Amino acid sequence: MGLFFRKSFKAGPIRLNLSKSGIGVSAGVKGARVGVSSKGKGYVSGSAGPLRYRKTIGGGKGTATSQGTQRRSTRKITKEVFVDTKVTYSSDVKTTDVNIEKIPPMPEKFSMKRFYALGFLGLIMANPVTILASIVFFIIAIKRTKQNSKLKKDKDIAKELHEKLVNAIGNTNKEEFENIFSEIISLKAHPKLEDYFNSFTLHSILYCLSEIEDENFITKDELNNIKNKLGLSDERYRSIKVITFRSMFDDFLKDYELDEEEEQSIRRLISLLDLSERDIRSELKTIEVMSQIRKEAESNLEPIEVDVNIQKSEDCYYSTKAKIIKEKKISQQTVEGVTYKKIGHVVEKKGTAYLTNKRILLVGSGTYSTKLNKILDVLVTPENNIIELIIDGRKSPLIYTTPESTLFAAKIQKAIEEI
Repeated sequence: MGLFFRKSFKAGPIRLNLSKSGIGVSAGVKGARVGVSSKGKGYVSGSAGPLRYRKTIGGGKGTATSQGTQRRSTRKITKEVFVDTKVTYSSDVKTTDVNIEKIPPMPEKFSMKRFYALGFLGLIMANPVTILASIVFFIIAIKRTKQNSKLKKDKDIAKELHEKLVNAIGNTNKEEFENIFSEIISLKAHPKLEDYFNSFTLHSILYCLSEIEDENFITKDELNNIKNKLGLSDERYRSIKVITFRSMFDDFLKDYELDEEEEQSIRRLISLLDLSERDIRSELKTIEVMSQIRKEAESNLEPIEVDVNIQKSEDCYYSTKAKIIKEKKISQQTVEGVTYKKIGHVVEKKGTAYLTNKRILLVGSGTYSTKLNKILDVLVTPENNIIELIIDGRKSPLIYTTPESTLFAAKIQKAIEEI
């Protein structure tokens, strides 16, 4: 079995999954799931918040035995490498690829064990040179003990001041905030703590601004003055703003929904922090995707006129050019005992896809039909415009690629709900 972490947000009936590789959206049975992976393996999965459980159903064949002795087999290492075969429709969804500095970690106390050990070793060797060295090691150890004591004291002071600062912002008490901030910048913290302390102070201020309604409590100019008083560089300031926004963004979506009011709040934060589009491109696209899904989930499906023959009892809601694709081994190479399999998508069928109140119909050189009441789950990856349909009785997912995968998937889910 395995546990893996995944950020998951919900917009209407569809769940949006974020990962380093892109944005995904799924819809289907809530809570526990049973399905089939793209490799044809069955699985069960469940979730609690962002923590997800997944277990593959069934295993490999057991090792054969003869006369009570287990047969040994040589372990073969195989790695799959996915290659872009350029058969999917292009998408403007891209992951954020800018590099930013991380907030410095909380400093750890100095370790003195090595210096005490070297000091005692020098005394044991008992010659003038080693004794002199021992004295030096003991002096360093004693000095670092004092430094550790100051570091611990400064950590406690910093923690208390940050708590007061957060409360002052939460209460929108400007005078109290300014007094506490003056205490912070006048604190002569341990040099090892200073970088972390100043960075985290700004992070705390920015984070709390997302939770108050007064948009003018701290202005952009005041934020810039705060940055200067903390002695932070422009690059560190930019990094902290991006990191803080991403944290706030996740918290806005912790209830798995993004309603219109929350969307407006996020956009106000972007304006306040004066963030560039390239720094939060992934988040901006996520907002756009979730907003589109929300609107589709709230609107009714309207029949459209199409130039294809459908049943009298059918209403067509949407049409788009589309391809049905599948994963296939492109090539294989063994290097130093490791077999590398290159996997890519190939086209099985293409034409125009029609979504009706009963099925998805692909019309091209032939026709291919998928009943809506057979669809168990929908997974969308806007990054490469792929829609995976988990279908009852089918061993592997049915994979579609369309120019507007998110819109198509939202309409599929809406049609399924109306059956």
